[in-house]
Amino acid sequence: MDEITRAQIARVGVDLAKQVIQVHAVDASGRRVVARAFKRDQFFAWCTQLPAGCVVAMEACSSAHHWARKLSAQGLNPRLIAAHFVTPYRMEGKGGKNDATDAAAICEAASRPSMRFVPVKTCEQQGVMSLHRVREGLKEERTACINQIRGVLTEFGLVFSKMVRLVKLHWCWQAPHCQYSRPWRRNDVRDELPQSGQEKPSGQRASVSAASHCSCVPKRRMNSAIDSPG
Repeated sequence: MDEITRAQIARVGVDLAKQVIQVHAVDASGRRVVARAFKRDQFFAWCTQLPAGCVVAMEACSSAHHWARKLSAQGLNPRLIAAHFVTPYRMEGKGGKNDATDAAAICEAASRPSMRFVPVKTCEQQGVMSLHRVREGLKEERTACINQIRGVLTEFGLVFSKMVRLVKLHWCWQAPHCQYSRPWRRNDVRDELPQSGQEKPSGQRASVSAASHCSCVPKRRMNSAIDSPG
C-alpha cells in the first residue's frame, strides 16, 4: 500500500472467512479506495499499514473478537456489528450476495452515527462463554437422549417421569436382568438408592410400586436390585 492510499483510508469494512478475507476501504468522503481479497496472513500485514485510529468494521461472527483484539493492539479502532444490522445496507444487484457486497455493506453500516456496536470481549470473557455454551449443549443432548429413551419404552408400556433421577431409578430396577444393560449405569444409580433398613422417599416408593406391576421384570431380581446395599 503506497503512502497516498494509506493516508486516504478512513474506514474499512471487512468480511471475515476461514481462508480469504474481503476488505472494502473508503476515504473520508465515502469514495472507495481499496476493494480486494486477502489471505489470512496477508490481511493482518495490510492492516498494520493503516493510519492510527482507522475504523475497521466487521460482523460479530466467528473469530471477530480475535481479530478485533489484534487490530486494537496495533492502534486501530475495530468495530463489531451484529449481522442483522448489516443486512439493510447490502446492495446485491445483479451479482447477488457475495463477499465484496458484504464487505461494502459492513463499511456502510459502520458509517451510521446511530449504529449499535458489539463490545469487544477479552479472552477470559470468551472462555467463560464457551464453557456455558458447551454445558448448555450437553444439557440439550442429555434431554434429547432421555426423551428418546422414554418414547421408545412407552411403546412397551413403560411410562417414566421426566425427572432424570427417576429415569435412572427405573433403569436400575427394571433393566438389571437385561444382558445389554451396562453395569456402570446400574452402579451409578445404586449410589442414589437408600441403604437396607432405611425408609425410601415417597418418589422412590412410587417408582417401586410402578415397577412391581410390570410383568416383564422378575420380582426376585427387582427386589434384589432395590434392597441390595449401595
